[in-house]
Amino acid sequence: MNFDRRMRVFRRKVQRSGVLEEVKNRQHYIKPTTRRRNALNAAKRREWRRRMEDTLPDRRNRLY
Repeated sequence: MNFDRRMRVFRRKVQRSGVLEEVKNRQHYIKPTTRRRNALNAAKRREWRRRMEDTLPDRRNRLY
């Protein structure tokens, strides 16, 4: 394997393991309430994306 391919494989493994994301998240302290709010917003985004995969947006698909 050449260097570029090995580098691509390495980056993919690091990204899937979540190491860089964890390091980025630990750089600054996040208050517990902010952490919960971010988790709730992420769950809302995931749910919204899941709903939008199959259906067109209409009034019944609102989350709140």
